[in-house]
Amino acid sequence: MSLWGNALETKTVASLDKGRVISIMMFTMLQQEKREKAVSGCPVCRPRNSVLFSPVPGYTNKQQWYFVRSTRRGCLFKKDADETSAFACLSVPGPVSCLFPPRKKCFEIADQERLPMKQTCSFILFVFLCVAAVSSTFAAGKPEFIRVSKENPAYFEYGDGTPYIPIGVNLCILREYNADGVMEFIDDEARGLAKMEFYFQQLAKNGGNYCRIWLGSKFFEIERTSPGKYEEAYIQRFAKVLKLAEKYDIRLKLCIEHYRTVKPGGKVGSEIFLRNAYVTDPPLSMKKFMDSPAFDQYYLNRCKVFAERFSDNPYVFAWELWNEVNCIPNFIDWTAEMLPRVHKMFPKQMVIQSLGSYDKAKYIDMYRKIVTMKDNDIAQVHRYLDPGAQLDVCRGPMDSLAADMTASLLKMNPGKPVLTAEMGAVQWRHAGPSELYDLDHEGILLHDVLFTPFFCGAAGSGHCWHWYRYIEKQNLWWHIGRFSKAIAGVNPIKERFEPFQNKYDFYKIYGLKGKTVSLLWLRSQKDNWKTELIEKKKPETFRNFDVDITGLPRPKNTAVLYDPWTDTETPLKIVDGKVRVPQMTRSTVLRVQ
Repeated sequence: MSLWGNALETKTVASLDKGRVISIMMFTMLQQEKREKAVSGCPVCRPRNSVLFSPVPGYTNKQQWYFVRSTRRGCLFKKDADETSAFACLSVPGPVSCLFPPRKKCFEIADQERLPMKQTCSFILFVFLCVAAVSSTFAAGKPEFIRVSKENPAYFEYGDGTPYIPIGVNLCILREYNADGVMEFIDDEARGLAKMEFYFQQLAKNGGNYCRIWLGSKFFEIERTSPGKYEEAYIQRFAKVLKLAEKYDIRLKLCIEHYRTVKPGGKVGSEIFLRNAYVTDPPLSMKKFMDSPAFDQYYLNRCKVFAERFSDNPYVFAWELWNEVNCIPNFIDWTAEMLPRVHKMFPKQMVIQSLGSYDKAKYIDMYRKIVTMKDNDIAQVHRYLDPGAQLDVCRGPMDSLAADMTASLLKMNPGKPVLTAEMGAVQWRHAGPSELYDLDHEGILLHDVLFTPFFCGAAGSGHCWHWYRYIEKQNLWWHIGRFSKAIAGVNPIKERFEPFQNKYDFYKIYGLKGKTVSLLWLRSQKDNWKTELIEKKKPETFRNFDVDITGLPRPKNTAVLYDPWTDTETPLKIVDGKVRVPQMTRSTVLRVQ
């Protein structure tokens, strides 16, 4: 059993209900004495958050089988002497035959591996109860929708109350570099679906469960030639994307519109902001177009089409009215009018709004008005590292700008989850992706984007932009896996985390003080993107320093150090309310429970 997963054991029963509690019965029935280390999870059902391996009695050492439990999934696991492994999924939808014969990547019991009679009876009962659990779980219908937690509105939950922490990236526009190094938009269906599956695979195998898509971008657009003409082939195309999301257990935040001009050939920063279907003759400015009687009806009709097809799909995390809506005229009044009207179309899903990069002092009031609107379910924020930004903090270390914007939204007291929906690095005033991306082979920018918001009180990881230009190009998906592991098994709803920050000579702490578990992300103050990528200095390693944890609840129990850069865990002793950290380079995570 992973040391990092120990926090789960005393909390799992409270978080399970119905069929899921069966895994606790399995745990008791098997009388397991030794717990094995956690792994990434079954490739079929991909158990999330917390994994417990319980040896199944009666198997030989050569081919040891385990029951694998997570807060939402269950499967059987077999590890051979040659370190190969296979899984039999107990939680995939469908008939009992999903076990025997097994699905792809599953396995079948060989004759020579059958259990002695006593263990066989136990194992038959084991399988029977698991199948019963699966049947009861899926008899209830589709998986649960995501909602703001009823118990603790600072976080999200599934319909059964299990916490949901959105971990992922923006995948808004399907585009990639061709053989000549030129960026191309993807519109071919086979090519685009393959690309989406690749992205979902990368997220899923690293513990990701969320992404954002722009429905008005080229591959996803359903209204291509004229206002109100919705093409069935493209609606079906998007339905296939949702099927892929279901396959990989990824929830989608869907941005309904994002355009900024309806002038023929017009460009506002990029051609992606041109709305070809709505180009007018004679040309209209965006303000005149939005002031026309037809504009609102065009928008609502578009929403209605999506509602008729996808309002009952639990893999839609939320509907976003307009990307960075402050880039269009009269956006505050328009948002206040549209939020309740769109909510009526999507009663089971969240509806939200987004604003541009929080890089000017004057944006404070703008953000406050939008994020505190009653019908806006999530307090979202965008911010970028930008050498041309007005605010000094947007030109400093990535963790500092992320911490500042998260704290700023929490201070606005929106009474809802805070989500850092877009982060990244850009050239002067958003002229393009930052040149830093080509230098950042180790992903130090992405690391800070992912970790900082959550450890400052946000409801999920930070969500990076420039996925194609940075994450994919540098193959940095593994950072998502490290963040997922750092928070594995934690229930932020029950813990009622209180964020805090402390600064010391060479490091700072971004901490979450909980009822039974506290998480501390220690970040070096000596190293950042400027020292490493511009000045070419190697990050400094700090050794044998003490962290005072006397202010945390129950500090006398245990502490585990997780290094996300090396993916290693170290149990630590607590002496006189202090933990001695043996080594830290850039950052590390301390769990006190």
